[in-house]
Amino acid sequence: MDSNPLLRISALVGAFAACVGCANVMAQTPPTAGAGMAAVTSATAEVSPPTDPLVERRVADKRASDEYQARKQEARKIYSERIKAAKQEEVRKKDADAKALEQATSEQVATQGD
Repeated sequence: MDSNPLLRISALVGAFAACVGCANVMAQTPPTAGAGMAAVTSATAEVSPPTDPLVERRVADKRASDEYQARKQEARKIYSERIKAAKQEEVRKKDADAKALEQATSEQVATQGD
């Protein structure tokens, strides 16, 4: 029984040294901003469960696709309006040319009749 107390004391001294060393290392490392803020924000804000990176990517891709489709639809609308305006302008020019031709022919007929 004499050897057991010696082993116990050496085990206790080793465990104590390990605890002191661990505490010393933890005291020397600066706390991260995320760890301190996580405790504060978790008490005041709703915590969302962690999401899968693939789900996050899918959501981001969906958002980008929706934005692209919106821009594409707007561009199509603008293009369609421009085409419609160009066609209306072409019709106006044809009408003006037809009226000018009609007026010119009517003047020629009037001058020939005199």
